[in-house]
Amino acid sequence: PPPPVFDDPSDVVLINWNGETVALMSTHGQGTGTQSILPSSSTVTGDQLHISPFLGSQADGQAFDRMYFFADRFSANFEPTRLLSAQNSANLTFGDYDASKQVSSFTGSDKAYLSQIDLSWTEVSDADGYLLFREDQGGPYPLATLVGAQLTSYSDLGLDIYAEYTYYVIPFSLTNHALYMGAPAVTTGHTKGFDFTATGSGEAQVTFDYNFDNHLLVQLDQQAAYVEITDESNGTIIFGDELTMTDIAEDALLFDYALDVKGTYHSGGGVHAEPNLDVSGLDAWTLELWFQFDSDPAYLNTYYHELYSDGNVTLMTDRSQRVLIANFYGQQFRWVGDSPNWTEWTHLSVTYDGTHATVYHNGKAAMMYNVSTLEEAYSHPVSNGSLNNTLQFGQRLALTDDKHGNLNGSLGMIRMWDQARTQDQVAYDYEHIFDSAVPGLLAQWTFADQDLNPVDPLTGASLSIQTDNSAEYPIRWNAAYDFFAAEMQNEITAWLDRPEADGASRDFSIKIYESGSGRIISEGTDAATFSHPGTATLTVAEVTNAPYALDVTLSPATFQANKYNLYRHRGTETTLLQEVVMTANEDGTAYLPFTYQDAYAYGNRNTP
Repeated sequence: PPPPVFDDPSDVVLINWNGETVALMSTHGQGTGTQSILPSSSTVTGDQLHISPFLGSQADGQAFDRMYFFADRFSANFEPTRLLSAQNSANLTFGDYDASKQVSSFTGSDKAYLSQIDLSWTEVSDADGYLLFREDQGGPYPLATLVGAQLTSYSDLGLDIYAEYTYYVIPFSLTNHALYMGAPAVTTGHTKGFDFTATGSGEAQVTFDYNFDNHLLVQLDQQAAYVEITDESNGTIIFGDELTMTDIAEDALLFDYALDVKGTYHSGGGVHAEPNLDVSGLDAWTLELWFQFDSDPAYLNTYYHELYSDGNVTLMTDRSQRVLIANFYGQQFRWVGDSPNWTEWTHLSVTYDGTHATVYHNGKAAMMYNVSTLEEAYSHPVSNGSLNNTLQFGQRLALTDDKHGNLNGSLGMIRMWDQARTQDQVAYDYEHIFDSAVPGLLAQWTFADQDLNPVDPLTGASLSIQTDNSAEYPIRWNAAYDFFAAEMQNEITAWLDRPEADGASRDFSIKIYESGSGRIISEGTDAATFSHPGTATLTVAEVTNAPYALDVTLSPATFQANKYNLYRHRGTETTLLQEVVMTANEDGTAYLPFTYQDAYAYGNRNTP
């Protein structure tokens, strides 16, 4: 964590900044003021600070390229020249420690997840970013360095269950005209406990209940975990199964996290994405989006949802949610028939080959009609369909009236091409994320890194994520999966290897492993107590009109045993009369008595 006073080599913080490893050091609130920063080893007093360990550009044995020193006050006798005249291979810059620069509303989630804590805070407008620390973490690097004043949230993953963590966040600026380090804000967050119960039912059945955090599964390398339940009384594994994304989500998508896009443009803007691409003069192009609308009916039916806008070409849905509109220099094309359910994850692609434009939905060409001519077609002639350089996704570029709003949903992937992709190419590739360069690809952006300026590793193109109103519409990321539920409650019923006596108890344990690595994610134990209703009863009655026949009636005491073997014993002779399969009553809560008539041709009524 950030110490109250940076007065020791172990207090130096290292971050990666603009391609360099940068060291940050601060008096961080020393009350007397720093009069001297001494290059040689000296006794540290209230007004002296020696930094000789760093003059070789190393901290904790790690090299750095540049060093920033921040102090809350420098006295009149401050001697920077004394330091700078020393043997110093580090590039040293001075700045202010400013206690007024502190985030507010710093909060951590409380028992929302088994192994994750979500952190959020309000923006410090002139900050270059934020240093985030966790109290139990060592080493010179923060838990995270978040670059961008608007980046005001972070999800800490892979934590222990049922634990408390303390966090600090510090705003900072390394911009020449505003060099400062702010004061730390502190908060705590809690993970929830792992619930596992074993409940006995009758003499031979046990039911296990356990919970599992679906957000945890998303972050695992193979996005899968193995659940194993063991009967500790005999060491037998009585249940084993793998949890995968298909178990917990309606659709296992191509990307784990999506950009949360919110806002109403006419009333203060909101979150949107701006590509840093030069697309002027393209005579052919393709736009691709994976997106999902929020299901708020009030917003869906009030505003146009803006997907893409550059001032010339606009892609949106209208307030009825039944049509899709593509504007090409005043030409409008609308969806024919019922619109898809945009609240589900959807892929949309628009191509322009220099003369015609085509819209594809989930890999298939969509029938559109020309608003002016009412002509219906899969591909329409378009005049002057080139793009402008002022591209925006999720928000309209220029306001026309108060019916236009932001996308208000999630963006999972954006892809741009300098060619009109064919129908076969769109159909084949829309469910793929490329991991190597493809001819014609201008950029492909996903949001897994939760970065304000994601860079496409294939093309080097960057995307700027912005908000016009950080207080009302902060930049956030969400898990992109359509979970059946944020937390899975599982119930498993198993049979014992043998019936237990009334009041007997057995111990059971559960372990959840990460698939592949075998790392234990969660574990728990519980005991189950069983109740035995007793054995079945047999009654034998003579059949009065047939002295050599007996009615043998079986009355079961348990609903767990549904088969019985009925034997006749006479002297040393044993005969299996019948395997009886029981019939349940109408309520399905008990088995009905069963009567077997035993008739034999020897002996008499006095023969046992």
